[in-house]
Amino acid sequence: MICHKDLKACTEQKAKVFVVILGQCSSEVKNKLVNGVGFETLEDSDDVVGLLKMLKEMAFLTSGVQHPHWTLQNVLRRLTAINQGPSESVSNYHKRFLAVAEVVEAQWGQFHPLKLTTGAGSVDKKTAHDNVLSMIRLPGRSGQKEVWSYA
Repeated sequence: MICHKDLKACTEQKAKVFVVILGQCSSEVKNKLVNGVGFETLEDSDDVVGLLKMLKEMAFLTSGVQHPHWTLQNVLRRLTAINQGPSESVSNYHKRFLAVAEVVEAQWGQFHPLKLTTGAGSVDKKTAHDNVLSMIRLPGRSGQKEVWSYA
């Protein structure tokens, strides 16, 4: 009985949150959302997470606006320029870095250099992907000196 009561309250709150988020959008953004594929399904189920994902995709959407290679270069520069703030915890910096990496990868696919995933001494794509993101993230840590070695 408690479960059903909590489930009903959760469903009501989801509907309210959905309406509040949609209500904060400008008319242009609402029109793009309403005309987007899958919006009716999101609205019918009051899928707040799905709505936020659609808004995130719209915010970072660059296709048809700029040359694809220029756009890729800009988002990679944004990813590599992330630095840990002077009073920011490592955990918050890591979360912020991963959020930007997620946006970049949603548009362009995962980073995994082909040469590292094929041939002798190769690693699986997940390991190569994780290693690339780790090497991008490390120089942005505050208090860390960049170390470059030429082997």
